[in-house]
Parts: sequence; structure tokens; C-alpha cells
Amino acid sequence: MTTKPSDSDEQPTIQESESPVSESGCSVVLGLLKIRDFRYVFISVGILVFGFEMRSVAQSWLTLELTDSQAWRGLVNGVSALGVIGALGVGMIPVYLYLTSKKFRAIT
Repeated sequence: MTTKPSDSDEQPTIQESESPVSESGCSVVLGLLKIRDFRYVFISVGILVFGFEMRSVAQSWLTLELTDSQAWRGLVNGVSALGVIGALGVGMIPVYLYLTSKKFRAIT
């Protein structure tokens, strides 16, 4: 990546030949996997999702074994999903604040 001489307000630019975006979306994703830190994040998110799914299966099975009721199993899974949705909502607050900031508008 080549950059222009740095002024206080200018952002680095990418020349056309160095653009990471290609015609197929698949090559963009594969290009991202070449970045070591992104691979770590990708693998850790995969492990996290696998763990959540295993917890959900175990929780459903245990609820069904203890109560023998599909209604209770659905209620328990629904309440646990509300926690994830709430956490997502709280986690999006900093993203919203960043995207509405003047600094982000200056970049786009």
C-alpha cells in the first residue's frame, strides 16, 4: 500500500492495482484469511458459536428431561435468546456512536 505525503487531515490511499476488492466476493474473503489476526478472530468466533450451540442443545435436552414438556423447553430457550439479543443491542451502542460521529463522516 502506498500513501501520499501525510498531512494532518488526509487519509492513506490505495492505488487501483492494490485494491483488495475483486470481482468475486469469494476472493475477498480468502484474501482476508491471509491476515493472521483476522484468522485468529475467525477461528475464535467459530469456537464461540460452537460452544453456544452445544449449550443450547444441552439446555434443551436437560429441560425436556426434567419437565417432559415442549412448552417449557421453548420458554427456556426463548428466555436465553433474549439475553443474547439484549447483549447485541448494548454492544451496538458504541458502533452507532462511532458511525454517527464527525470523524467517521469525514472519512466517508
